[in-house]
Amino acid sequence: MSAPERISRFPTTRKMRNCIEQLADRLSARRVLVAYSGGVDSAVLLHAALHSQLKGKIDITAVHVHHGLNLAADEWAQFCENMAGRWGAAFRVLRVDAAPRGRRSPEEAARRARYTALKELMRGGDVLMTAHQRDDQAETVLLQLLRGSGPAGLAGMPGCMSFGSGHLARPLLDVTREEIERYAREQRLEWIEDPMNDEPRLDRNYLRRQLAPVLRKRWPGWRETLARVARHQGEAHELILQVARERYARCRDDDDTLSVKRCLALPAVERKAVVRYWIEQCKLPTPSERQLRNLIAAVLSDDARSGAQAHWPGGEIRHYRGRLYATAPAAPTVASQTHGNGEQRPEMVY
Repeated sequence: MSAPERISRFPTTRKMRNCIEQLADRLSARRVLVAYSGGVDSAVLLHAALHSQLKGKIDITAVHVHHGLNLAADEWAQFCENMAGRWGAAFRVLRVDAAPRGRRSPEEAARRARYTALKELMRGGDVLMTAHQRDDQAETVLLQLLRGSGPAGLAGMPGCMSFGSGHLARPLLDVTREEIERYAREQRLEWIEDPMNDEPRLDRNYLRRQLAPVLRKRWPGWRETLARVARHQGEAHELILQVARERYARCRDDDDTLSVKRCLALPAVERKAVVRYWIEQCKLPTPSERQLRNLIAAVLSDDARSGAQAHWPGGEIRHYRGRLYATAPAAPTVASQTHGNGEQRPEMVY
């Protein structure tokens, strides 16, 4: 049986192919980059994309990120290159330094390195597709809930978002792990099994191996329910962002500082939303809920005076003559100007 015949006869296959085609069309993709780790999820995504109607219309490139963290990393990269060649896909390998620094976990360091490298590869009209599916979304929402996240975290992973010069898209978010595995069996695919997927010390693996079977037995639709939670929280987060942008425009001065007087005129909940949004606009690390609460108390209260400062990892805010300045304290580009009263006026960092 030929590949097109195998594709057309399976409903799961058609579902995935349609998801990929529709998302690429909506984003007006000129080139599709498929993040291809070699695992079953990304193998299915790449294979489905190559057998969709995108093939022949736009360039589809498999991109493998070589983290160098596993002894078999070179073999994995070679496997991915061989499979991409067999399926007729262009192939790129990106080598990154994923060594953890500071307090970052190895997983967080690898994720940051991976997305930084992928972002640098993007150009206008590119759509990077990743193989996150419904189980990944449910696990993400549950982990964020256990970490005490707000609407932004509970919104989970968006189906698409701006990324570098193009877009990042997750066309399989409505596809379950069982459907992924069924596709792989039907199409007789080969893939890599990463031994770290069975490491119980990792939170996501513990949830997947230990908690998910219990949840499924008691609440069979738990994944669909958490996907619905993510959609609801995503809508709530959008409303919060709209309010924050509008209030930020009121409180912002021409040099991107914040007016203390105008911020204090806002209700406390809006004040917090404005400061969080402002920090994001300054491209500084987002403080935790506790850190945000403490820094607002230090520099944006009725008792705060000029010269007050508040710090969190990767950033600080200073109160100077009725205005707030956000800076990266350890950055070499940060400069300060001493004025006649001995106070230092911080320079903004972007």
